[in-house]
Amino acid sequence: MERDRLLTLAPVNHPDRQVRRIGFDLSDTYVEQCWSAVVGPSAVVLLRRMPELWSPEVPARIGAGDLSRSIGLGAGTGANSRLVATMERLTKFGLARGGEDLDRLDVYLEVAPLQAHQLQRVPKWTRDAHERLFTA
Repeated sequence: MERDRLLTLAPVNHPDRQVRRIGFDLSDTYVEQCWSAVVGPSAVVLLRRMPELWSPEVPARIGAGDLSRSIGLGAGTGANSRLVATMERLTKFGLARGGEDLDRLDVYLEVAPLQAHQLQRVPKWTRDAHERLFTA
């Protein structure tokens, strides 16, 4: 039986000072209501799971298969797995950065508000939620 590879998930402040000032915490409703239209539900579930994973130890260390199954992505953890695709979406959209090795992900503690070009591509309901939550 193949050994489950161990992932290291570290909390880090966003590199942009303005995002640190006006961004949203991972537990904020904004993450779910606005970012899900951009990065998809599995990426949002993974983001929202991070504070819980960090509660016993920082950085969190968890088996890739365990993490994948816990967020409903199945047991696969290979290069083409749904978990890897989800982690890559987090980095692609500036919500995390890859670590020095493939088994490390640094997750930003702050989430930026959606940018104008992103807001143009999301449904009206999401744009309305952005306006309501960002101006609150």
